Amino acid sequence: MSIRSDKAVDPIVRGSYFKCYREYNKSRKRKKREFKQKILDSLDGLREDNPKEYWNLIKSLKDDKKEGPEKTVNTNVWYTYFKSLNKIPDKYKSRINQIDKILKNMELSHSFNELDFRITSKEVLDTIFSRCKNRASVVFVVPMSRWKSTMTVYLEDFLLEIVNYFEISKYDFKIKILEYSPTSRAKSKFLTSRKSANTEISSIGTKRTKIKTNGIYLKPVLEDAFEMLNVTTEIYRKKVIVIFLNNIIFDQTASSWYAKYMKQTGVVFYVVTSFKRSLDTAMNLASDPCKAFVVDDYKSGMDDVISDLGNNICLASDPRLAVTSGPDTLGNCNIGILYKPPETETHFFCAKDGLFPDPLNCAYFFKCTRGTSVHLKCEAGNMFDARTHTCNHKMAVTCYTGVSCPDDTGLFPYPNDCFKFLNCFQGMPYVQPCPSGLAFDKIVKRCLLPMHALC
Repeated sequence: MSIRSDKAVDPIVRGSYFKCYREYNKSRKRKKREFKQKILDSLDGLREDNPKEYWNLIKSLKDDKKEGPEKTVNTNVWYTYFKSLNKIPDKYKSRINQIDKILKNMELSHSFNELDFRITSKEVLDTIFSRCKNRASVVFVVPMSRWKSTMTVYLEDFLLEIVNYFEISKYDFKIKILEYSPTSRAKSKFLTSRKSANTEISSIGTKRTKIKTNGIYLKPVLEDAFEMLNVTTEIYRKKVIVIFLNNIIFDQTASSWYAKYMKQTGVVFYVVTSFKRSLDTAMNLASDPCKAFVVDDYKSGMDDVISDLGNNICLASDPRLAVTSGPDTLGNCNIGILYKPPETETHFFCAKDGLFPDPLNCAYFFKCTRGTSVHLKCEAGNMFDARTHTCNHKMAVTCYTGVSCPDDTGLFPYPNDCFKFLNCFQGMPYVQPCPSGLAFDKIVKRCLLPMHALC
């Protein structure tokens, strides 16, 4: 199995190679004809130029013939003669040696065989201790917690570890979260920074629902995930769905059929399930057997699949390495650990006592007491407000909403969305939606019909 670098199929290099190869074949045939003709010309002129050598050659041929038809011509005679014909003049030897060295160096550094473009040892070492940087959109489909379920805590830790494998930006990995239950679904926007991704993951479970049934119709959930992926118009961006199953699937046939349709459009499917009875469903949904992960429970079994799932997504999102992400001919799913991202830094240097925001997650903060820091999390639905140094409702925290108040108090338009507005009080921006069907007018500062609102 070969791992190739990004110069594997360079069209310029390959085109130059085949052009040189054709010229070489033509030159070789021409030299062969010229060599044969040179031998004939030398033999024709040998009688006039050197009669003695000519008659000696004839005599030796006659003597060999007299001894018997099975007797071959003495090889020393031919060798002595043809050696002088092919002898390289001394004045050209140094130049020929130089050319040989140049050709050998070119063969070592410019091979035209794809198998020779393997990743170097330095590239491997750089990769092992880094995050993967590929153009991919990933949607994590997770179940809403039933009430204050401990599963939410383990799922949050697991997802934070998984996304740590990716270099998250608008140019590399983009992350979305889709929470589902039998009665509702909640979608996030594309998360294009590590801070926004960590914050959205830490807010999982705030939309709790009391579930009366253990089953779910999965096809509508898959339709929402597919719609979330198709928001991006980038053709060369790999599309990945990672779905966590925690319920019995009522529509297994319909959901499996729709998943098959999505896979035909280029979507790569991963499934993580904590129920062994869901193994058949997981195998039907996953793109291949190596992309289905079954854990004993979401508390103790998640750590065993973090590295495999993280690396598998990294490999599947890279078109150069995608062939190694599936099962091989022996059915072996062990792909090896190619990426080992840096550990999440939870230590904070306390310059003074107090509460301070976590620079990589709006839901967490550090409490400093006598030079010692403790990493703490706000209550569900709240985020840490660096302005007031307290936990507040997430829609009133700039770290989460990404907006701030133009003035301390008043109503202001929400950036890039006419159907929301900012209700600012003492500098805190509360994001509020207009009633259904109305848009915010920035002049009169009220929600009006869209045709009358100046957004």
